[in-house]
Amino acid sequence: MTVSNTPDLQESYKAQTRIVVGTVGNLTADQELALKELWVKILTHIESTATTPIKVTNDQVRADGLTAAGIALDQPSAVAQWYADNKSTVTDIKHQTVGDKLYLDGQHLTPAPFRPLFGDDPGSRHFGNTFWKACTLHSNPDSYLLTFLRATSWNVSVAFDRIVHSVTWRASQAIDKLMWDGELAQNNRLMEAGLCINVGRDRLDYPVMVVRVRLNVARERGEGTVERFAAYALERAAILARAHGERATLLYDFTGFKLDNIDTAFIKTLVTMINETYPQSFSATVMFVNS
Repeated sequence: MTVSNTPDLQESYKAQTRIVVGTVGNLTADQELALKELWVKILTHIESTATTPIKVTNDQVRADGLTAAGIALDQPSAVAQWYADNKSTVTDIKHQTVGDKLYLDGQHLTPAPFRPLFGDDPGSRHFGNTFWKACTLHSNPDSYLLTFLRATSWNVSVAFDRIVHSVTWRASQAIDKLMWDGELAQNNRLMEAGLCINVGRDRLDYPVMVVRVRLNVARERGEGTVERFAAYALERAAILARAHGERATLLYDFTGFKLDNIDTAFIKTLVTMINETYPQSFSATVMFVNS
């Protein structure tokens, strides 16, 4: 089933009135029916994949050195030995994480042991567990499905396929662990520079996420660093938006932009993440250039 949904975003901002068409509590009869049909397909898929694990691959979201080596943070002697053996890597600012920096400065923090989704094997996830975890990014589980329905013009079959793809990606990239580790596992240079920061809210009260493009120089970072940072930043934005209408505003600040900042591979990755994994998470995308 396909139902139309073409609200005018520009007029919404002019009038300072949020677009609520197609959201929880604001559904037409056809939209409600599409939502019910999608729930049936999702719940059926959860049941049929209950015993089918999704292997964690970390293709885009790279594992940190300790995790890759199978060393737990509650093994102090093993951690110390790993840092001693890999000092040249962890002191290289291209690869150094916030956790590396703290450890080398004698301020190592030991978080509670990570528990995978609902006790799953750390090397795999299941569709159902990962799906319900994704739903917690929203104030209502219906909101998660509605983001995909709106993004696909209420085509139930296409929305279902995109949810399966998105949830599988979240499982294979262990997004639950990425957020559990938080800033500790992020590149120290990017975090200190503030490549992506959250700065208040826009006129519709949506959180604003600012990406300062001049701070992204591909040759100055290690492979996979920005991809992992982007996944962390987008997930964080979705969590912040939960209390403010389920959406955020993305602003690209091109002030000081140079040729060194051209990074087509990263742009493609970011656009793909937003469109396929976090659809309808952003109310607007703004390009800002201060000449």
